[in-house]
Amino acid sequence: MKRVLSWFLFGVFVTFGIMLIVFGIFFMRNLLLAIGTDRAEFAVPSLLFGIILILVGGGLISSTIAESVKRILHR
Repeated sequence: MKRVLSWFLFGVFVTFGIMLIVFGIFFMRNLLLAIGTDRAEFAVPSLLFGIILILVGGGLISSTIAESVKRILHR
C-alpha cells in the first residue's frame, strides 16, 4: 500500500510540475504578444511570473525524480 501511495504522489507531483511549466510558458507567450501594443505595462509582471512558474515547476519535477530514485536505491 505504501508503494502504491508513493507512485501516486510521484504522478501527482510530476503532473503539477508540468502544469506549472506550461502555465509559465503561457505567461511568457503573453509577454511576447504584449510587446508592441498598448498592454506593454503587463510585460514585466508577466515575465517575472512566467520565470517563477517555470523555475518552480522544474524544481518540483527534479526533486520528485531525485526522491524517487533515492527511495528505489535505498530499498
